[in-house]
Amino acid sequence: MHTHKSAYSVLGLAVVLLWAMASCGAHGAAGAGALDFYGAPDTGPAPLEVHFHYSGDEAFIQTVTGWQWDFGDGASSADDFTTHEYASPGTYTVKLTVTLSGGGTQTLTKQECVKVTSGSAPESATEQPAEPTEESAEPPTEAPPAEAPAEGEGQDEGEDVVFIHHSCGENWLNSGLHDALVAKDYIDERNDITYGVDVEPDPGRPDTLGPVPGELTDMHQWILWFNDYLGSVRKHGCADGVNRIILFKSCFPNSHVEAGDSSAGDPFSDWKMLANYRAVYRHPGGSGQTYEHEGHAYHALEDVFAQHPDTLFIAVTAPPECWAETDKQIAANARAFNTWLTKEWWPGYTKATGLHNVAVFDWFDLLAAPPNAGAHANQLRAEFGGNAGDSHPNDVANAQSTRVFASGPGNFIDRAWAEFTKRP
Repeated sequence: MHTHKSAYSVLGLAVVLLWAMASCGAHGAAGAGALDFYGAPDTGPAPLEVHFHYSGDEAFIQTVTGWQWDFGDGASSADDFTTHEYASPGTYTVKLTVTLSGGGTQTLTKQECVKVTSGSAPESATEQPAEPTEESAEPPTEAPPAEAPAEGEGQDEGEDVVFIHHSCGENWLNSGLHDALVAKDYIDERNDITYGVDVEPDPGRPDTLGPVPGELTDMHQWILWFNDYLGSVRKHGCADGVNRIILFKSCFPNSHVEAGDSSAGDPFSDWKMLANYRAVYRHPGGSGQTYEHEGHAYHALEDVFAQHPDTLFIAVTAPPECWAETDKQIAANARAFNTWLTKEWWPGYTKATGLHNVAVFDWFDLLAAPPNAGAHANQLRAEFGGNAGDSHPNDVANAQSTRVFASGPGNFIDRAWAEFTKRP
């Protein structure tokens, strides 16, 4: 769940907030209200499938007892987060009303939230091979173990890549990243795990992210992803072979790092603090140590990655927050974690294992003002939308990110792939 920090106290009286905004992708400024939502994608040709997700202060969300979506085309839903397909071209106003435990309600309306155009949809960044039907899918017990593929498996026509992401990733893909990735001669298919996507746990592992793992990409959930679902992630969406490249990214609320203490950390905690984040990647006791969680053993990510040298894991750091949704210390804490990840953890992993199957793309650093900036240090740059009250990187940011990551000279993923495939 995406959460945003804002000062708000729940009143026992009914509260109605009407707030018109130009786009579903826009979030309100801090303090404007505890309730927010977005839709992704918010524009495209009919039929357009849009995923709607609420956000808001965590304490407020815990008081919500009912949800009611009005999609603006006569359809509605009582789910907390939901997906709706717009069949006809038009511009639609979307309204979300929540019922509170004290008996009150709060309503948020976004004018012109979804824009659906006419004409058939071109090949898009999210167009994927059809998922197997229930009748044709192999049962989970027959899924292959999470180990290196056999020599030559999936390599005849390039490799597959899977991207685990949410709205920022969706926007980035639609702004050029998808085209840049599938243009690579070493990439055959690009697959998605995102909103609404279910993934089966590996044999013998618990379904800790069920019922819809694609909804969960916060930092503390990566240890569950890579211990309980890795084999399924490697096969997800593949017509043949495996996803030899796994991209994974948390969304911008994970840059709201509230504490920077030096404790051992709990990788399963949803408290956004440096020690907890580091514990996801490295066990405080060192390599080979395991955590116990709900009766199962879990390895830190560096140990999982070392056990799968024939898969290239690319961590994409969470983008920075806009000025309205963070402050100086919180943004500095986010910078501190990403600096540790790129300057200490990643080189340390490579040196300790001798492997080149891990890379870290510091998206935060690319999009954030430098730590010595006179104003808004470590926060989303103004040219990338930092002053817009919305932490989703804008189109300018996405275009620049595509050049640096995938399309420009000496781009990041080409270098990572060259290191990964280099023979000793």
